[in-house]
Amino acid sequence: SNKVTTAYLNHIQRGKQIQPFGCLLALDEKTCKVVAYSENAPEMLTMVSHAVPSVGDHPALGIGTDIRTIFTAPSASAL
Repeated sequence: SNKVTTAYLNHIQRGKQIQPFGCLLALDEKTCKVVAYSENAPEMLTMVSHAVPSVGDHPALGIGTDIRTIFTAPSASAL
């Protein structure tokens, strides 16, 4: 449920349990839409040229973004 997801994400953020590298994307399993993301996610996703369509393009990452529009087809299907 949405409340459980929110509580879990808050727990991770408060507990400093996020790894010091990479970024966090929380997705709705059924719709592939972003429900939460770490503060560094937009920056990290523009740095990984093999995962995003073009390093020069800055994909619009936000709550509700369909993750399949951010990653290349092979990367999106791997998720």
